[in-house]
Amino acid sequence: MALNEIRKPTIEEVLANTSVAKLKELAKDYYVKGYSKLNKAALVEVVSSALQKPKRLTELLYVLDTPTFMLFKRAAESQQPIKVKKLQPEQYKLLVDLCYLVCEESQADMVVTVPSQISDVFLQLERGDFSKRKARYDLLNSYAMATVHLYGVISQDDFVDIFNRQNSQKTSIEELFPVLIRHIAVGAPYCFWEEYIVCDEFEENDFQDVKDLLRQCDTKPRYVPEKKELLRYADWDYYEQTPQMDKLKQFLAEQCRQPRFKAEEVAAEIQYACAVEAGVGQIFEILEDYHVDLDDKSVSSFVEIITAVQNNTRLWANKGHTPNELATLYNRRPPFAMSGVIKKQKIGRNDPCPCGSGKKYKKCCGR
Repeated sequence: MALNEIRKPTIEEVLANTSVAKLKELAKDYYVKGYSKLNKAALVEVVSSALQKPKRLTELLYVLDTPTFMLFKRAAESQQPIKVKKLQPEQYKLLVDLCYLVCEESQADMVVTVPSQISDVFLQLERGDFSKRKARYDLLNSYAMATVHLYGVISQDDFVDIFNRQNSQKTSIEELFPVLIRHIAVGAPYCFWEEYIVCDEFEENDFQDVKDLLRQCDTKPRYVPEKKELLRYADWDYYEQTPQMDKLKQFLAEQCRQPRFKAEEVAAEIQYACAVEAGVGQIFEILEDYHVDLDDKSVSSFVEIITAVQNNTRLWANKGHTPNELATLYNRRPPFAMSGVIKKQKIGRNDPCPCGSGKKYKKCCGR
């Protein structure tokens, strides 16, 4: 529908421009009884009523990411359609599909509006400090994302303790569960298991790996960065930029003659492999996947760099500490160490592992 620059459309006008099939889909999603027998006019009426329920809008807005919510808020609070720069579909598609937002593209920008009755419902929510509550719940979700990214598993008690040490407005397990379960329901990369918050990938083998991880962590101290750094881990593509990683990128760019963007990509893959404690053999496979070739002279230099990266990568099994940090705390030698000159082509299954663990390659990095 053409958006009028003077006024917002009503929800009925928006729905009238929606197909009967789409209206029936919405009616089904909103648990409308007998929707399949309704004509278009009746469907518009029942869907319009469903869309205006404050609780339904509340639950949807709680799980929106911040940019999408701010777009909706701005459009809802404006008395007429607004113009914005072109957006990525993920920033508006869900709201458009649910008819809470109407967007029209032009060559340079987009016209965005919220139907008038939906704006009224939102303004009613705002009078009850909705945005303030959402900001709080978003912060709790960011902490859950960050701590699971950094530790893999964390008890709810430890989570509450970290949050309360870093924030003046305290939380509790009683507040935590209903907030996080909303995000879990829409695909957050974490979930609840017993009294823990864990990476959702542990579901694949019925959480057996969580038990193994907890045994590895045992009584190790937990690494807890200050708030700003911790919350960077809410982005699951984030990793700490260390001198060792810088050296790896430089090696890939200069010694392996890789374009800078590809060196960054390969280094990120290797960093992740180190974070999940993959072996040297698997790291060489990453090079093969990216068609990065090493000559005989550069293999040992590469393994030396990887060893340094491994020793300075934050591990779930160390509660976020790097091997070097734990070695310093316990006055021990770092677990990854160079052992002579390494040649990729000559690592046999029964040879000593090049990481220096003392184990056979097949029982260590060659697994």
